[in-house]
Amino acid sequence: MNTQNKQSLIAKSLIYASLSVLIFSGNKLQAQTSWDNNLSASVKVELWLKADAGVVPDNPDNVVITAWNDYSGNSRQFEGHNGATYSKTSDLMNFHPSIHFSGSGTNKLTSATSKYFVNNSSSYLVFYVSRQAALDNAFQSVFSFTSGQNSDFGAGDDCGWYYGQPAFRLGAADKGVAGNSYLGENTKSYGITTVLLPNVSYSNPRIYKNGENPFPYTARRLNTGSSVANPVHVIGSSGAGAGSSNPFNGNVQEIIIVSIPSTDSYLYSDFRKINSYLSIKYGISLDRNTETLVYPDYYASNGTLVWNQSDNTGYNNYVFGIGRDDGSGLYQTQSKNMDENAYSPTVYVGDLKTLNDPSNGTLQNRQYLLLGANGASPISSLTNVTNGTYETGGSINISNFNIQSPVYKAQVTGASPITVKLGLPRGGNFTHALVSKYADFRESDTGLYNLTGVAPEIKLDNNTYRYIKFIGYRKDFEKTKKYIISNKNRTSKIKK
Repeated sequence: MNTQNKQSLIAKSLIYASLSVLIFSGNKLQAQTSWDNNLSASVKVELWLKADAGVVPDNPDNVVITAWNDYSGNSRQFEGHNGATYSKTSDLMNFHPSIHFSGSGTNKLTSATSKYFVNNSSSYLVFYVSRQAALDNAFQSVFSFTSGQNSDFGAGDDCGWYYGQPAFRLGAADKGVAGNSYLGENTKSYGITTVLLPNVSYSNPRIYKNGENPFPYTARRLNTGSSVANPVHVIGSSGAGAGSSNPFNGNVQEIIIVSIPSTDSYLYSDFRKINSYLSIKYGISLDRNTETLVYPDYYASNGTLVWNQSDNTGYNNYVFGIGRDDGSGLYQTQSKNMDENAYSPTVYVGDLKTLNDPSNGTLQNRQYLLLGANGASPISSLTNVTNGTYETGGSINISNFNIQSPVYKAQVTGASPITVKLGLPRGGNFTHALVSKYADFRESDTGLYNLTGVAPEIKLDNNTYRYIKFIGYRKDFEKTKKYIISNKNRTSKIKK
């Protein structure tokens, strides 16, 4: 085996191995000695921070936080300094709160020196969900591995953003920036970032944006803190001191860091499970692979396939949904797709609230409903709708409708059917939903639902009702159609 192939194999082994022994339990992410007897006990969850739990104080909105508690079981709490705030009504991501950093070097969170966990015998895998508020051609640090307790500058081992793209630094030199996988688009400054830091001299670090398209960089190891007095970890800046060093301007929703022995290699495992968990929770679709052009599958914590891209060919755009998974602590009762912005419908159980609330509505363990769109324009001319009487909801007068949304296809996993409510896309003058057994919405197998008043309960499954589209009337649509579509404020499609 040549050196290049060896490096690639080791890097792949590390990234999959890092995830192979993660198990989620309630509100805790823990390492476990086995998972179906295929996981290694040597993998350790070092840190798990999430903005929907463990923030002190957690009320009221926009309060300056004093602590962010760790859910890894390692008690690696972070202390607040000079103004990082808790956002519960603005800066939300799929109905979840965030920690807001203003871009000031003093606006940060730091760990205690006694909680420093980097060592030269381990490699690390970092997941972070975040949004950069202001594009900057300077590096902005979300998580800094190594800083002196009173230092204004870190050792250059950081994961963050660089001008709207996820990025990392090792040793303050090699800067890896996730490639732009969206056609002509460099402003999708939010997402799920994964950084693989092998910490061995012969293996390359890698960075992933929304679960796909890794970009390798020159091999370089982490600073283990041995050259830094009283090393600490920092969130929101590179340095723990009073000065400004690569401050982050934006919001952080969740950080997960795992480690493995730097020389270990494992079987392909749970990289997709972690990304699926974050994707469904935050309404961020996983990217299509730009080389193979294959869309990703989505998995539950036990490996169950909850979105099968092959079975849903033609409907793999803007995947989002709700679900409960006691193995990951996921309990998403309401959801929309962040990439579709105002044009995304909302699916929910119970009542629609400002924040996702697990006590609102009921889902069974490992019950999922995911929806994917056919990729049509957010508003297009009405098709496959005629005057007639539908199976449920009565008759329709075609003169009252002239626009439609994309068509969405549902996949239900676990207990079925699932009873949900639908919220209209905010952009577009939509008033009704059609829910059908068939994608052509024939009247005899389609329900018509008026969504302008109290939202009706709708049953979805994989056999009877699984295709959805929203319809309405827009007086000026034909005149303004070109303008509406070209200015839809919606993320561009992935390169083909």
